[in-house]
Amino acid sequence: MFQKLLAEFGKPGGLETVRTAVFDGDYAYLIWSGETADNYYEFATDTFVVRDGKIVAQSFAAKVAPKR
Repeated sequence: MFQKLLAEFGKPGGLETVRTAVFDGDYAYLIWSGETADNYYEFATDTFVVRDGKIVAQSFAAKVAPKR
């Protein structure tokens, strides 16, 4: 899922705005919004667990509306 999301935002016109970023040890929590050529991301959140410089776990939730 993460690779598909990165590919979608990698297309021309993709943009995101990070609203909140909290980092604590091995954990990162982001709240963001954005849009791509295909979708509007009104509200999105990611939580990452990073160990030895690698993402070992991630959660993602978003309110996504397709562009018509």
